[in-house]
Amino acid sequence: MSTDLPQVPPLDRLRGRRILIVEDEFIVSLEIEGLLTQMGCVIVGPAARVAEALAMIEGDDLDGAIVDLNLDGDDADGVIEALTRRSVPFIIVTGYGVGGLSPATRGLPRLSKPIATAELRTMIHRLFRGPGQLG
Repeated sequence: MSTDLPQVPPLDRLRGRRILIVEDEFIVSLEIEGLLTQMGCVIVGPAARVAEALAMIEGDDLDGAIVDLNLDGDDADGVIEALTRRSVPFIIVTGYGVGGLSPATRGLPRLSKPIATAELRTMIHRLFRGPGQLG
């Protein structure tokens, strides 16, 4: 008897997942929100400032997050720490190359700006690899 879980179509894995968007660029935020909504995710936010993001992290039950590393000149280290403390998986977004990243963020799942739709789609699927199971 097989103990493997049944395969769940990728969109079903995402349907209803609560994803926080932390992004200070309005157009980028709208693009991310539109794609995630098409994929069945429920959007939390967006938060454009560190304080807003921290309040949403503490006040909401999140399944994942997409976090810009630079929020209007402030770094998002506190946001990343809060997500990590709560075991919320996330993807970082940055306009900086690897050389501009801190040692703590270099190994994290990362999307470069401008964000390619196919890349975002692939990365969000990787956060949720199986039914009820985070990537």
